Amino acid sequence: MKVLLFLLLTIAQVLPALGQEPDTLMLLTQEQADSLEFRLKHHYTNNFNFQVKADSLILVPQADEMADTCTVMRGDIIAVAKIKKQNDTIWVKVARDQLTMGWVAEPDLLDAATPDDGISVIIDRLTGTRAIWMSSLLALGIIAILIYSRRHKWERITINGSGEALMLMLTVLGMAVIYTHIQTYSPEFWLEYYFHPTLNPLILPGIMSLLLTLAWAVVIIYVAFLISVYHNFYFVPGMKFIFQITGISMLLYLLVSLTSTFIGWYTALTLAIIIAITIITVYVRFLRHRYQCPVCGTLVHDKGTCPECGSRLI
Repeated sequence: MKVLLFLLLTIAQVLPALGQEPDTLMLLTQEQADSLEFRLKHHYTNNFNFQVKADSLILVPQADEMADTCTVMRGDIIAVAKIKKQNDTIWVKVARDQLTMGWVAEPDLLDAATPDDGISVIIDRLTGTRAIWMSSLLALGIIAILIYSRRHKWERITINGSGEALMLMLTVLGMAVIYTHIQTYSPEFWLEYYFHPTLNPLILPGIMSLLLTLAWAVVIIYVAFLISVYHNFYFVPGMKFIFQITGISMLLYLLVSLTSTFIGWYTALTLAIIIAITIITVYVRFLRHRYQCPVCGTLVHDKGTCPECGSRLI
């Protein structure tokens, strides 16, 4: 969409110089060209719908309008009716209905509203609470690792389902690197996706297509990982293992996100992949358990007496 709009704007500027008639179908008026230019820079234009996320948003009339100040509330859908620039400030006229409309400064609008799309709303909420949910997942993983290592020592940590765990970590790492790269070097791609989201990676620009593909891969691999844990673990050991791998994945994600802007995202991805492979290799080679106690679910290296409940494994 962005490329198409750019091409239309370019055609509108080039055709007159090529001697085309002013009334040609491809020739845009100045107002249309300005609207397209605004759309390219701000990712929305007239008739675009927003959903109010703040408790309220005050809409004020302009000096030449006979109207009163009005307020829209959380959850209201408002449409962009007009856009103008005044004193270096962009003012947007929005309307909830024919009786509730007014002007609001663009920064206030973007702070108080999100694009009226379910994906955009989810992105906004996840971004706003990113520190909370990522810290929670990381804390759960660390706690699970500490409790498990304290009770069972490191020789009893398992890596059943290690293939899915390794794939999950590597995919999360790749997604972290691509996301950080976009936010640092190409934020306009992320803004365009935020205002016009889709779940189809095939219609997106290259780097955004890759990011969305990796996001889908994370979901699919995580489901496969959960299925593997379900078939190989009892409930309590399985939940501990899920928390462990989730916590390690979040730790690697944060590591890449915080370091890729300083040491380069290719270097960060390489280091993170090496770390992930090393973790999995150590687990598989030295800490893998081949048996599980049918009574309490404790994972052990060899048959014999269960160190947890004393049951005999044969």
